[in-house]
Amino acid sequence: MKRILSLLLVLSIVAAFVGCGSKGSTNNPSDTSEPHNGSQPQTASIPLTIWTDFTPRSEEGFRASLDAFVAENPQYIPEFEIFPGADRAQKLALAKQAKALPTLMFAASFTMMDYAHQGMLLPITNEIEPILSDYPQHIMDASSISGEYYMFPVYQSPFLLFYNADIFREAGLEEYISESQDVPAEWDFDDYVNIILPTLKEKLAGTEKYPMALFTGNDQADTNNHSWLRIYGGTVFKDGRVVAGEDENTIKALDTLSDWVKEGYTNSDAATKLGTEALVDFQNQLVAVCWGNQINFENLQNSVKNGSLDDFDFRVALVPKKDSQTMAMYYYGGFLMNTDEKQIEGGRQYLSWLAQQKDGVYKDLSLMCMPCSLSILEDVREERPIYQEYLRLSEYVYDFTGGVPGYVETRSLFFPALQSKLSGAQSSAEALAEYTEKANKIIDTYTSNSAAIK
Repeated sequence: MKRILSLLLVLSIVAAFVGCGSKGSTNNPSDTSEPHNGSQPQTASIPLTIWTDFTPRSEEGFRASLDAFVAENPQYIPEFEIFPGADRAQKLALAKQAKALPTLMFAASFTMMDYAHQGMLLPITNEIEPILSDYPQHIMDASSISGEYYMFPVYQSPFLLFYNADIFREAGLEEYISESQDVPAEWDFDDYVNIILPTLKEKLAGTEKYPMALFTGNDQADTNNHSWLRIYGGTVFKDGRVVAGEDENTIKALDTLSDWVKEGYTNSDAATKLGTEALVDFQNQLVAVCWGNQINFENLQNSVKNGSLDDFDFRVALVPKKDSQTMAMYYYGGFLMNTDEKQIEGGRQYLSWLAQQKDGVYKDLSLMCMPCSLSILEDVREERPIYQEYLRLSEYVYDFTGGVPGYVETRSLFFPALQSKLSGAQSSAEALAEYTEKANKIIDTYTSNSAAIK
């Protein structure tokens, strides 16, 4: 009997120890009680995932920002991925299907705003309003729908023309060369048509070089062609609709582009030429005037500095327009994806935190090109004077997307219309009328199904 009682006593003591041990070693990630061994409290583990198709040199800045943010907010587990812009649409589509969207996506606004209409983005108006005064209005207009802001602005890239100043000098066109690389040229439209292009054609005759690059091979860098279609004051978009086929000045502009091809002012294969091919021609000093944006321009400057590109005098110019000038802008920023509540809250906290880092990681990311922040632009006034020139010229900025729902999808119709005219298959009026009709159907579908339009 005593042996039985002793055994029961031992078992009860063991059970007590086991019970205490189970209670003190819980695997519940939300348990923040102090462990007996004196180690740090356990904290919740919430993913904070950032994806971006920014330039590869942004990776260091993003990783530094995540490390600093998580040091202050240890409940989040940082995850980061960078990939080419060409992969963006497929990656987001697959992530949506798998219910594995990132917390934040950093990309160009024109590539992302359609996702707001699809319900994949959430507005960040509350995070933007405290810092709204630090950004030009044209940036905020391009990232808003029905009064809600969807993009946290980081940097911008003016879209304009590159020109080879060495070729201009050889052609006797010195007066059309700006005073330095930091000052964009502003050519008079009539001078461009009647003096610059004919002179370049004459000077370059009999060589492999040509005056101006024109391309409609695919839907990349379509901004350049939107700018050219505005040379007589016309437009592709107006009041949320495509109006290119109804605007006589837009039709006239496409006729002019076709005439330039026939006159030998451009490459003869404009209907099939790719924008990337045109830019390579410019790098190889085969074309005098080419499309480009500020990111491309700074990349060219860096290539010359590191010796990977032969040095030559290249500069920027606005697209000449009858009695005016034209300049488009690419805006790059962060977008809050529609994920679960904890990730959404983490994304909002990160953006609010990032906005306070204007002397740190936010400034570093902003300087991937021209900062969106006016205060950061002022800080770099002396070291990057060309940005102040772009601010001075901001009156010429237009929204090449028209702010229309479904813009990215309408791009697939834009280039076939231009190709149809340049190849001789249709007149400008016919090609643009067909594009207008089909594009507006896309816009109507997006509008009727939009999760963002109120």
